[in-house]
Amino acid sequence: MSTVKRRWPLILFLVFYLLFAVYSHKDYGITFDEWDVYWRGKLFYTKIKGNDPVLQKDFVIKQKNGNKDLLYSSSVYPAVLYIFNGQENFERYHLLNLMFAVLIFIAAYELLLSVFKKPYLAILSPIFLVFTPRFFGDLPANPKDMPFAVMYFLSLTAVYFSAKWEEKNRLILLGFVFGLTASLRFVGYSLFAVNFFYSVFYVKDKKILDVVKESFIIFLIGFLTNIFFLPHLGADPFNNLKNLIVRNNRFPWIGNLLFLGKEYNLGKGGSPLPWFYLPVWAGVTTPVSILALFLTGFFQKKKNKLIDLFFTSIFINLFIYFLARPTVYNGLRHTLFLLPQMAFVAVVSFLSLNGQFKKIAALFVIADFILISIAYISLHPYEYVYFNSLIGGLSKASSLMETDYWSASNREAVRWLDGYLAENKKNKANIFVCGDNFSATYYFSGRMALTQDKNRADYLICYKDSYLNGQIKKPVLHTVKREGAVLNYIYGQ
Repeated sequence: MSTVKRRWPLILFLVFYLLFAVYSHKDYGITFDEWDVYWRGKLFYTKIKGNDPVLQKDFVIKQKNGNKDLLYSSSVYPAVLYIFNGQENFERYHLLNLMFAVLIFIAAYELLLSVFKKPYLAILSPIFLVFTPRFFGDLPANPKDMPFAVMYFLSLTAVYFSAKWEEKNRLILLGFVFGLTASLRFVGYSLFAVNFFYSVFYVKDKKILDVVKESFIIFLIGFLTNIFFLPHLGADPFNNLKNLIVRNNRFPWIGNLLFLGKEYNLGKGGSPLPWFYLPVWAGVTTPVSILALFLTGFFQKKKNKLIDLFFTSIFINLFIYFLARPTVYNGLRHTLFLLPQMAFVAVVSFLSLNGQFKKIAALFVIADFILISIAYISLHPYEYVYFNSLIGGLSKASSLMETDYWSASNREAVRWLDGYLAENKKNKANIFVCGDNFSATYYFSGRMALTQDKNRADYLICYKDSYLNGQIKKPVLHTVKREGAVLNYIYGQ
């Protein structure tokens, strides 16, 4: 079978996906922190292209005015986006984010095709990724976690496909992709451990001493790559790496969050999250069919190197999480990179079933995916607030868990309020916005002005999870809802 014929399902899938991206990218609102990521990307691009002396220092040396985000946060991905979006149009940023995800769909297809050989089976892997709402729903407007999730998956793909390559080429490739991925999020350094243990236990004819030698070379190449993309490390590799570890493990986040109906306050003097915070979030936001098939993979007698690789990755990262107990918040945000891996294990597990079990599983998956499709229609463009039937969907989860924690619904709230002002012939109104205001002010019309004083505001826009809702005295004028759950409040008269 020719190369094109072996990939016609993938080509067809990508055509429909890109059409979806083109027609939907303007629907998504700006999320908290999104503007900051793109701003850093612009500065990093300017630093490299213009050799700006001020920016050269800002990305390397700690300044009195505070430049920690430039020092410790990767700006590579948004810098690449800025090349294609010099106008800094956020709708175009969302389109570019969606297009970048094409890489993970291709990788997932190729991995499955390499094992099961049949194109109509290989296409199930991209489909399973699409029906993982907490992954798929974050693609357009999460430039922090989604690029890392894609790159981590691509790194695992590189481990699998390069196993039979010439040693020199394999070490260079793995060192580069591991270093690039680690520059996006520090937990990407777990890739070095994943590759080591996978090579020791699952790759034949590999002596431990050879694996140690290769791992050391890969680490050196990866660390040098990381320094290139995160220049601050190069100024003082030992101390700055130590500072990076501390910052990532104990990120100084202060705020309130809702978990199982209880309010937790993170920060100085706050109550720590329970150990089961992430397992519960994964349990109530991952599609039930994918969750069940993923767990089934543990008990299957016949495994292959592909599923061994992904299980190794998931186990090591979970071990690191429970050992280090890093600062986490906003649900699965910091472990979203594990979701496409879980979905991929689920599809491999499904295809490995036999006889009657596979037929029952197929009916289960089809039924669940139909329900997710209905949820996508009702939730759009907030697919990332999906909750599964184990918790009763979004309507039940709304009073128990955080929902639109990044306030993507500010766009819809502003659009409604602008229409209301026009209808009531109000040419000027002072608006207070809870949380980061750029996600709302970007959509302001000429009749809307931002105020920082909520007591002097004519109208207030406040996402559901903000603690400020309890301090607002004005009546609720309108709410942004999905599936009966409030995502955003508009206060005023």
